[in-house]
Amino acid sequence: MPKKENQRMAPTVSPAEWEIMETFWRYGPQAARDVFASLSGSNARDIKTVRTLLSRLVEKGALGYDQIGNSYLYRAEYTRDQLICGEVRSVANRVLDGSVSALFASFLREEELTPREIEQIRNLLDEK
Repeated sequence: MPKKENQRMAPTVSPAEWEIMETFWRYGPQAARDVFASLSGSNARDIKTVRTLLSRLVEKGALGYDQIGNSYLYRAEYTRDQLICGEVRSVANRVLDGSVSALFASFLREEELTPREIEQIRNLLDEK
């Protein structure tokens, strides 16, 4: 299926960047210090690392920001589902010559699916 003209390709992100993105999907727009505070605990990083990760995500286009005085308020530019699709496309391109259907088929062969999951997949395919 051809890509829509206006559809931009979602960037791929590292596992550390994914953790940062999760905070935006959970809490909405935030300053760097808020992201840092939300990561304190099991995913603790120092503030300098958080700022570096935020800068990388801005460069990739995954985050946008507004400058408010001397601070930056960052926001997600993609939904979680959009980034998941970008990651799946990346794997398909790297491993299966771009065939998302081959990737999908390999998961279907290997995974145990519940009747509900099978029905959801059928419904999605019918919509396509």
